[in-house]
Amino acid sequence: MPIINVNGANLFYKESGRGDKYIVSGHMHVYEDGNYRLELVKKGYHLIEVELRGYGRSEHVTEDLGETWYDVWASDCCGVAKALGINEFIYTGLSHGAGVGWHILKNHSEVLLGFAGLVGGPHKRDGIKTGAARQRTIEAASSEEGWLEYCHGFFKSDQMDFTPDMSEEEIVNLKKWHAEKYQCYRDMAYEERIISPKKPLPQIKTEEELISFLEKQTVPALFIGGMKDTISTTESMMRTAAAYGGSKTIMFNYGTHMVGAQYSGRVANEIDLFIKEGNLFTV
Repeated sequence: MPIINVNGANLFYKESGRGDKYIVSGHMHVYEDGNYRLELVKKGYHLIEVELRGYGRSEHVTEDLGETWYDVWASDCCGVAKALGINEFIYTGLSHGAGVGWHILKNHSEVLLGFAGLVGGPHKRDGIKTGAARQRTIEAASSEEGWLEYCHGFFKSDQMDFTPDMSEEEIVNLKKWHAEKYQCYRDMAYEERIISPKKPLPQIKTEEELISFLEKQTVPALFIGGMKDTISTTESMMRTAAAYGGSKTIMFNYGTHMVGAQYSGRVANEIDLFIKEGNLFTV
């Protein structure tokens, strides 16, 4: 099992592919199936996936890092890349993984050739520090019975991800991803379940400040969302699209918060096109 010590923590990472076209991604769990990132490997990219500090096979954390979780995760992902001799890369992530990307953009933009964020909002600045979905997770963690019910509940709700425009191959891949996701959550230790990183960019308190931050960014960016997503809403995605100069935004009509698993091949195609159109590995 590949473990690397970065910033004082032992982190699990998975390396797929070869060559110098590096894509880095950070997540709670490195999935084996239904993964748009693995589709990118088939296209010739060299993928480094990091299991975030606090989760899974990476070192667990028993203290609450408050508003610094995403900053720590961003630093960890950059640290893993540096330890592997990677000085520049494209970052991609989905949901909280996209949140890590926002913090790499904020704190370590010099390493980024591009940012491909899926359902990454950022969340609307509404005065609520923790998103509703994350809050439900934390509340369910208090008992094993509650946690099992929670896992069964989201597994059932995941059936909304199957949509009329999906191919047979996409349906098979999504079923595999759902099964792995369910097992990952079932196996979570208590300290994993209660991690409360707040919404990404928690130091930014108002919509005006967030828009100002987005308008200042210059790293090439692609944003992919789903119009049926109730977490990273169409409203927040369009706000980001309008504010982030030179970015490109793609919205899947039937897409949910799991758009990267629903349409893994199509999402990889869009990221591949984004990279090639921008000549991001030749700049």
